[in-house]
Amino acid sequence: MDAANPPLASGPRYRPMNREKNEFRLLKILPPSNSLHGDSDPLAFSIDPIRCELQYELLSDVSAKSNLEEASLFSFMKLMMDDSDDPKIIDDIKLFRSLFSFGESIDEKSFHELSKERKEALYEHYKSSQKALENWRPEGINLNKKSFKEWLVTCIWALLDGDEGQCQSLSYYALSYVWNETPQSILGKDYHGMEAWFTRAELEATFETTSEKANMTPERIDADFGSFGNDVNEYRQIVVDGVPVLIGKNLEKALRTLREIPDIANGTRIWVDALCINQQDIEERNFEVRRMSEIYQKASRVISYLGDESDESGHILEFMDSIGEVMERPQAMASLAADFLKNMQVEMAFFMAKLLQRTYFSRIWIFQEIVLGGVESIVICGARRFSWENLLRCGRVLIEGINAGYPYNMSLRLHAMKSMNEGDEYLTFGDLHVGLTKLQMLRTAIFESQLDDIVGQPVLGYDPFWLRIPSSYEASDSRDLIYGMMSLLPSWLTDLINVNYSTNNHFVDVMRSFAEAYIKSTQSL
Repeated sequence: MDAANPPLASGPRYRPMNREKNEFRLLKILPPSNSLHGDSDPLAFSIDPIRCELQYELLSDVSAKSNLEEASLFSFMKLMMDDSDDPKIIDDIKLFRSLFSFGESIDEKSFHELSKERKEALYEHYKSSQKALENWRPEGINLNKKSFKEWLVTCIWALLDGDEGQCQSLSYYALSYVWNETPQSILGKDYHGMEAWFTRAELEATFETTSEKANMTPERIDADFGSFGNDVNEYRQIVVDGVPVLIGKNLEKALRTLREIPDIANGTRIWVDALCINQQDIEERNFEVRRMSEIYQKASRVISYLGDESDESGHILEFMDSIGEVMERPQAMASLAADFLKNMQVEMAFFMAKLLQRTYFSRIWIFQEIVLGGVESIVICGARRFSWENLLRCGRVLIEGINAGYPYNMSLRLHAMKSMNEGDEYLTFGDLHVGLTKLQMLRTAIFESQLDDIVGQPVLGYDPFWLRIPSSYEASDSRDLIYGMMSLLPSWLTDLINVNYSTNNHFVDVMRSFAEAYIKSTQSL
């Protein structure tokens, strides 16, 4: 799990969970005692310290998402429509969609009470946003223009679920976040044994020679790739059950942001690994990894927290959301997307690449968290929120455009218009391509996972795509490159893997365990 040890022995006061009753913990974020802001910005969040309560519930009492099988089929058929140019298939899927009441967008009916100053500031932001979208709009594509009220739905002060004042007692949101915003070394590039390990042919041999190829001991591998260290500057203090607790500063920002959401102010709780799991209890951590799938699938929503809004991230997310909203058939739009990419706004491409370079998109755990979250998963960045569905569709569209045959220059420099001097920051088209590829990988993961659910046959464990994902992603604990994928793999494979976070179980031991389990369960190299 993605949580480093705090520099001081400061943590919540846990009591053991009753496993026979399938007990689990939820975190209730208490409202701020005052609404004072740190500055004169009416969009700033309350500076009141974060206060929370840990509460215990029975996971078996939490109802799975309503119509879960139908919802999986619904989401799967939407993905199928993205890939189809057959008018009959598209018409059939649209008919199916019309027969079910699945929400395809965030609730637009209710808004949290906004002060006059905040509403005026949001209106100025709205005008700036519409101007940016028009400047970046691809030629030949008409984006859906939103009214101010429609646009407000993309802000965190709008209700997510239900009516204000109502809260289902056992509903909760699962938080997906990154522990630290500082990128780590990418294991797949720096650790030469990894690339071969994720191919079937060399699976068995590699775990025997991995340490020799890298010229490292297991302890050295864990030290280099498995910890962020104990820098006190990476921590912030909150209060849990009246006790001061140190948590990562990025998690503190996420909790401060979630506290602004009306549903959470009304009592909806959250599940977050760093606080709902006793990180000092190795045996509990081992146990919780195995039921991560149930926890995320039963959450009302999975919320992906990307961090503060910066470098035009809000405008970029809105642009991507708008592109995904109007392009439901990426293959049919491939030629149009290719024209767009050939004539793209360099500044827009720069900010999109910069957004996709955020550490969150390199974190191994996001795969299963987003996939298990289903059609209701959302992204929050600063005070803006968007549907994962449209963002992934946008990534699909742009990748189709890149693959349409035009010879793109991957070394092409991308930069902000105000940063054109020698020595100023720039990225390349290749950086953008890497980020879009990760979105496409996420979309493929959702597609194959839902196909697995619908056909009732395990497909994930046989596809080499799944075995290569960890070589492109990172984890604060290198063992999570395996454990962070377990909820997406079939039980006939994971049942043979012993989850063990003890200090004497090293990364190479986890690799060996996985390799042996894979070979035994498939009877194949």
